[in-house]
This record gives sequence, C-alpha cells and structure tokens, in this order.
Amino acid sequence: MAEPVTWGKNKGCSFLTSKCVESKEPLFSDMFCMPLEGYGCTFDNSGYGICGTNVNSEDSDLPSSYNYYGGDRVILDMFADNCPYNFLQARCQDSTTSPGFLDKECFGSGSSCFTGSLVNPSKEVPYCFKRTVLSYLFVCFLSEISAKRSIRISIM
Repeated sequence: MAEPVTWGKNKGCSFLTSKCVESKEPLFSDMFCMPLEGYGCTFDNSGYGICGTNVNSEDSDLPSSYNYYGGDRVILDMFADNCPYNFLQARCQDSTTSPGFLDKECFGSGSSCFTGSLVNPSKEVPYCFKRTVLSYLFVCFLSEISAKRSIRISIM
C-alpha cells in the first residue's frame, strides 16, 4: 500500500499556482525555505537538512520565472521547479544518526525536529528531540506542538 502524500496538504490551490518564493522569502515557510544552504527542519518535522540541496549550481538558461535567488542559481531537483526545501540529511527517528548541532540531541522512535537557539542565541538551527521526558545531563520535555509549528520546551 502506498504512503499518503502530505506535501502541500491543506495549502489550497495557491500552493500549486503561486510562486514558492517572492522577494527571496518563501510564500509557504513550512514547505519552502530560505536562505539557500541554511539549515532547517523538513516540512513534516521528521528530520533536518540544508535548504536547497546539498549541491547547488548555476544555469544560464534558467527561465526568469524560476530565478528566485539571482545569479541563475538552481537547486538540483528536476521536480522542484527550483523551489527550495530542506533537503533531508538527518532523520530524527533514525537511532543510528549522530548528533549534529547539539550533543544531547535524541534520535530514535518518537523524535521530531524543531528549530531553536539552544547553542547560539543569535542563530536558530534544527534539533531532534523525543516528545517524552529525557534523562541525560539535563531533562528535556517537549510540552506542546502548535499549529504554527512552534514547540514549547523546558530544559532543567
């Protein structure tokens, strides 16, 4: 049986008919990302990766309607219409994944991605944590995931 498609779910017709980026800002920030090569969570919070893909290129034949970044930059995904998304590099539910941004990240069953500034207060990066109480050097409890994709977290 095929898995359900959740990409673009409940986004309406404008998700398919509008540009994904205008003035270097994504129109659907939970689906698309900016800046290129920045880090963020995937659209379903199952993991995190680099905005765009891990390799970006230039194409002098790029139609102007797809030139969202200037300089004829393209992401190397022929199905994306040059729309930037967070290219999965670390799957939160994969227990074999090594921590990326924080040595106390938790990978495995029940883990999800969220962004925050736990390491550097001036820059948000993605992290993976379980939605349960963790017993490491600190205790982390993810208490709420809101419709705006924000997660309230307490660290003790």
